Amino acid sequence: MASLKSWLKPVSYLVVAAVFFFLIRSLYQNWQGIDWNKINFNPFYLAFSLVLAFTGLLISIFLMTKILASLREEVTYWQALRIMGKSQLAKYLPGGVWMTASRMYLAEQEKLSKPKVLLGTLVEQEYGFVIALVLSIFCLGFRGSFLAVDLTGFNLLFLLLAVVFLNPISLTFLLKFGMKLARLDYPDWRFSFRLYFILLLGYSFCWILQAVGFFFLAKSFYDLDYAWLKRFLGIYLFSWVLGFVAIFAPGGLGIREGSMALFLKSYFPPGFAISLSLIGRVWITILELLLALLAFAKKEPKV
Repeated sequence: MASLKSWLKPVSYLVVAAVFFFLIRSLYQNWQGIDWNKINFNPFYLAFSLVLAFTGLLISIFLMTKILASLREEVTYWQALRIMGKSQLAKYLPGGVWMTASRMYLAEQEKLSKPKVLLGTLVEQEYGFVIALVLSIFCLGFRGSFLAVDLTGFNLLFLLLAVVFLNPISLTFLLKFGMKLARLDYPDWRFSFRLYFILLLGYSFCWILQAVGFFFLAKSFYDLDYAWLKRFLGIYLFSWVLGFVAIFAPGGLGIREGSMALFLKSYFPPGFAISLSLIGRVWITILELLLALLAFAKKEPKV
């Protein structure tokens, strides 16, 4: 196991570096193919994209307070902001566990229950992942194909799994199993249907805000018709899903950009597709840094 961990970090960064190398090389080769007549920078759309996506992040913090409140762990919005905002930066470390580990540490600093914060994080990640997957399926079309592979059967399977993983009964069983693996006691907690609907609607709204923000990011420098909105939502969300499951890539680095460029190239010139995927990474990183700055700026009140 120690040998595996020693290889994980260099391999992770090697994969990320390779993906970005090929993306940048492809961008250089296709630079002349960009239709510059359609390039028209609009600062209003750029600002609007940031506001939409950042609002989604702030709402996700509110949802975490609702999860912890259901666990009888009273937490203020600012406590949740400090924990989630600061821990976002740790996801860029290889291994896929450092964001969760940092939340446990920060929970202790905030004098909160580490098992309950871990449980809340597991709920948040499961709902975020499954809802993003389901929304991407509906936005891209339930019946469809990609690279000559019919995805209809896979989409049906994913939707059935979503029903299984998100309903309170199955989720409670899975959470107990996850806490057991972490060697932590499962709190006396039952996942209610009320919380289920709050999280279902809440995380769906957060993802839609962020994905619509991505569309306006693209529209801020490229002439796009609103007919592309649904397609952009699906591509953004599915690229995030692929980056999430690629635990070898810190924060989905490289995987999200590569998959997004691949999907966009089906509809747009390669130069535009690759440029947007790279700009999208800078955009989301700026949002995460803004959230982290807000988290560090909001000091814990002295007692």
